[in-house]
Amino acid sequence: MLSALKPKDSKPIECMFNPTEYTLTQATNVTWTAVPNKPGGTAEYGGTKPLRLGVKLFFDEFDAAKGDITPKITRLLSWTLPMEQTRQDKKPTSPLIAFVWGNSQLANFCGYLTNVDITYKLFSKDGTPLRADVTIGRESGLSPCGRLLAGGGDRVHDPAADVTPPGCPTPPLPLGETSAKGA
Repeated sequence: MLSALKPKDSKPIECMFNPTEYTLTQATNVTWTAVPNKPGGTAEYGGTKPLRLGVKLFFDEFDAAKGDITPKITRLLSWTLPMEQTRQDKKPTSPLIAFVWGNSQLANFCGYLTNVDITYKLFSKDGTPLRADVTIGRESGLSPCGRLLAGGGDRVHDPAADVTPPGCPTPPLPLGETSAKGA
C-alpha cells in the first residue's frame, strides 16, 4: 500500500557540504540470567534494537546577501513532530526521513529523526543565525526504505522514488542533498 502522507513542508533540505563522517550503530538485546554453577550466567538473545544513523551537517548562509539558516533549521525541527493527518487519525507519527547521500549503505536507510542538536556558530549584526553545525540522529526498525540514487560522490534526490517502499508506512523525505560545493 502506498501512502502520500507528508508534513506540510516536505521539500528537501539541501546541505551546503558533504559530511566528513557518519556513524551507524546496531545494538542487540541480550538478557543475562544468573546461574549458580555457570560463571557469567546464561544469555538469551532478544533481537536487535533499531539501526541508528548519526550525521553532522553544516549549514552556512554567510555569503548570501540576506543570509538566514533558520528556515532550514525550523523545517528540520518540524520533522520531529507528528504530522497533522496522523494526529487526526489518532496514530501520531513523525515523517520518515531519507538521508540522500553517499554509498548504497545509506541509500537504503530511512528512519525517524530521534534528535536534532544545533550549535549556532556565526550571526549577522542583527543576531540572525548564519552558520550552524547540526547533528541528527535517526533510527529505523523497519525494513529498508530504499530509493535509487544517481550520480557520483554527491547524490541527488530522485523524484521518481517518491513512493512508499513495501514495509514503510509513509514515503521518506529527502534530507542531505548536497550542492556542488560538496567536499
